[in-house]
Amino acid sequence: MITQLFFCTRPATMSSDEFWGYWKDVHSPIGSRIPGLEQYVLYRGIEDDNGAPPYDGIALMSFSDTTALERGWASPEGVATMDDVPNFVDVSKLVAITCQGHQVI
Repeated sequence: MITQLFFCTRPATMSSDEFWGYWKDVHSPIGSRIPGLEQYVLYRGIEDDNGAPPYDGIALMSFSDTTALERGWASPEGVATMDDVPNFVDVSKLVAITCQGHQVI
């Protein structure tokens, strides 16, 4: 399993609730149609005693292997997903990591 983690920061002009609503209700239905995508989880950052989180959210997207990942992102659905990102993410602060996991529990 190959997993990509996307660490997302909302634009300064967007509230946390607007960011979450757009991500959950508009963007994720687009992304969920990427061919070969086996898992797609959204994690919303929450404020704690130390204040706002360093990221507003993290997306976890998993594919069976690198071939499926590359095909998925090259598809029209993958392109549409990436084209929509600037509508709710400050792309200058976007961090993406591709990794292979090892489940402990």
